[in-house]
Amino acid sequence: MPGEAEPQGQEKERGGRGIDYREYHFRVQEWILCMLEGGGLILLTAFLFFNTLWACIPGLPFLWFYGKWKKEDKTKQRQQELKLQFREGIRSMSAGLQAGLSVENALGEAARDLRMMEWKEAYMVRELEEMQYKIQASQTIEQVFQNFAQRSGVEDAAVFADIFAAAKRSGQDLTQVIGNTVRTIGEKLEMDREIAMILASRKYEQGIMSLMPFGMLLYLRLTSGGFLNVLYEGLAGRGLMILCLGIYLAVWRLGKRLVQIEI
Repeated sequence: MPGEAEPQGQEKERGGRGIDYREYHFRVQEWILCMLEGGGLILLTAFLFFNTLWACIPGLPFLWFYGKWKKEDKTKQRQQELKLQFREGIRSMSAGLQAGLSVENALGEAARDLRMMEWKEAYMVRELEEMQYKIQASQTIEQVFQNFAQRSGVEDAAVFADIFAAAKRSGQDLTQVIGNTVRTIGEKLEMDREIAMILASRKYEQGIMSLMPFGMLLYLRLTSGGFLNVLYEGLAGRGLMILCLGIYLAVWRLGKRLVQIEI
């Protein structure tokens, strides 16, 4: 069912549970656009593989899978952005602690720093401000960080929350512990960035290869329309096209999984 995504500029209810970044919810406009894209693919497939609009009817369930895949892509994209914003946020927080600020004030300072870094409407800005509010409302710092880590689905946030809680319980120097954690997370993200750059070319190649069967069929339809008539008539021809389409979808899905390596 279509839902409302949390727009970048919308304020959350103070003290609420917050956004669950592990699942993306389409805005109505996004849902309509997604269905139009999926419908267009169904029409194109029906035209190229079966030469009849009646083939769109059995292809309608594809809309559900297409929406699911688009949600997965949106979720991963948002979490990747949140991961980068989180690194900059705790880096600013660490600098504030080293300057002698309390954790609460360091969170506010980090939010202001992110606003100055062209991230005025970023998710992490509102999260930092919400953390500051919750601490003022008598929630413990450990609870605040663990709540965000759980909702974000970002591994670095979970690691940071665990380290922070352990350091708080053992009475360690929070400034030093957070500084060391920030450096470790920064090194990890730089490595992730290098891997992502390597994978980017592979994803581009996979996208081109996915379009080639459609391009070849479209070229043949436009230049030699009668050449494919045998595939659109009779049980043998239609059965062969169904088999080809099934193989194509299986290979496309496999290729998509291969280039979506978790980093």
